[in-house]
Formats: sequence, C-alpha cells, structure tokens
Amino acid sequence: MAPLAGPRSKKHKNGTEFVSFIGEYKSRGSEKVRTMFHSASGRALDAIRADLKEGQPIRVFGVSDEMPADGERKAKQIFRIIGKSEPREQAGEEMQQAA
Repeated sequence: MAPLAGPRSKKHKNGTEFVSFIGEYKSRGSEKVRTMFHSASGRALDAIRADLKEGQPIRVFGVSDEMPADGERKAKQIFRIIGKSEPREQAGEEMQQAA
C-alpha cells in the first residue's frame, strides 16, 4: 500500500488521533493496482507513523469496511489498518528478544 495524497491527521470526537488518506494497493495474487480510502488510529497509527509519507510503500494488514453515508458524503469502501506487516524472520526475532 502506498499513500497517494498526503495523509491528513485529525481527532475523533473522543480525542483519539487518526490518519486518513487515499492509497494504492495490490491484493495478493493480483498485479492490478487499485485505490481505496485508508484509515489508521491507536497502535496501528503508531506502527506506521514513521513510514507514512506520500508515495512510500508500506506493507500493512487490516480489514475492509464500508463507511456509512451522511449528509455530506456517499457511502464508500474503507480499509481500516490494524498493523504493519513484518517479515516472519524479523517478527520471530522480536518475539524472542521480548521473552
């Protein structure tokens, strides 16, 4: 996934910071590049914040969801980022160091 437009940082009504942006992505097993609205907050935002630059690819995992329509916008698909994907070797080393 790579942010196309500069990520915008905002706060929810409860004060939680979040970032939203339009990003390009490729699904596994497909070479077709698509665009979708992305959002990250909390620990997911902390994990990707340093890498979150326009045009820089980031490997993430998350869930597809539908953002409900309101008076100003139509309903649209959104990808809610849960975390940053790490190579298995690196993730295994981090778990061993934590133990």
